Amino acid sequence: MSNINVANFRRWDYVKITILGFATTALWQSLHSIILPQRLLDFVPEAQKNTYLGIITLCGLLLAMFAQPIAGAISDRSTFKWGRRRPYIFWGMIISILLLPGFALAGSFAAIFVVYCLLQVAANTAQGPYQAFLPEMVPEKKRGMASGFRSLFELTGGVGFVLFAGWNDLTFPLHGLIQGNYIRAFLNKYLKDKTFYDIQRPLKIVACDCLTMRQVVFDSGRLIDAVMASVSIPGVFQPYKIADHYYIDGGILNPLPTDVLVDAGARKIIAVNVLPSPEEIERTRELITKRALLEAARRSPFKKAVSLIQHKQEGFLKPNIFDVIVSSVQSMEYALAQLSSLSQSDVTLHPDMTAMFWSAFDHAPDLIKRGEEETLLHLSQIKELVARSE
Repeated sequence: MSNINVANFRRWDYVKITILGFATTALWQSLHSIILPQRLLDFVPEAQKNTYLGIITLCGLLLAMFAQPIAGAISDRSTFKWGRRRPYIFWGMIISILLLPGFALAGSFAAIFVVYCLLQVAANTAQGPYQAFLPEMVPEKKRGMASGFRSLFELTGGVGFVLFAGWNDLTFPLHGLIQGNYIRAFLNKYLKDKTFYDIQRPLKIVACDCLTMRQVVFDSGRLIDAVMASVSIPGVFQPYKIADHYYIDGGILNPLPTDVLVDAGARKIIAVNVLPSPEEIERTRELITKRALLEAARRSPFKKAVSLIQHKQEGFLKPNIFDVIVSSVQSMEYALAQLSSLSQSDVTLHPDMTAMFWSAFDHAPDLIKRGEEETLLHLSQIKELVARSE
């Protein structure tokens, strides 16, 4: 029972009793929205990421349903000197903190699954007694206000922490939806401080000056800056700043920049167009539907329930703002690339882009294989071009 009277319970106490709720909500929101989706990609194909995420979260919810009321009920009968609730809250959160590095150290999906389940048990062992702890600490006349503070802090913990700490690549949409920090970090692992001088073959990277709308060709300076400027899809990524200039994807003006090679003196041009055609996009949709039906037929009732939840979520989010912007840009770029390939390239290769999406950064081996297959189909043309005298 509460021994605190109304006079002794002050404004700052509203905050103190809700800090744990803020922290746990921030933990779960960042874990489900940021950490797990990223780590799962290290062990499962991107197409199956949401399925595995659904399995993990569903198992976690089942564990929480049992762990929280059991811990709360046990704390009701406890008689510790420190209080009947505090030891469960303290040790539950300590164990939760100790488990967090496991997500970074895990070397398999099974390891992530085990760490996540243990975290659910530990965190909910603290959460159950915490739910009962609040009424015992707050005077009866102030419990309504305390409940409101708690709800507010949990909401800000879920939304605010994710936006601040996890989605630091999102930006206020004045210039674009994404800053590009994650892509830059990815590129930095391979390019580091290398410049155009460090590569063995001549390379030119095309971007577009956002303010003058003129094509800019990078052939000197740091590679990472040139690549970042070239991949900044307008609307999705904010323009990439170099000195006093802002750059966006060069494909807006010239998606297949064969003219750059002509100006550089190239006399034999092999162009590679990797923009998906309308036919390939339609085949992708049909393939996804067919795969979903086949997988649904083989799933157990448990996996069917997970799949249904996943399907409802994806149906609500599709097409999202990223898909709308990228599809609009790629439709225009595909038409421009077709014209460019007809006018200035000697041989044009178009690998099959079925089931390839604009965000498929982890499909490099498959894309290389498709490029090799397309090259073999046009090998005779390429040989004739190479043998042709000028």
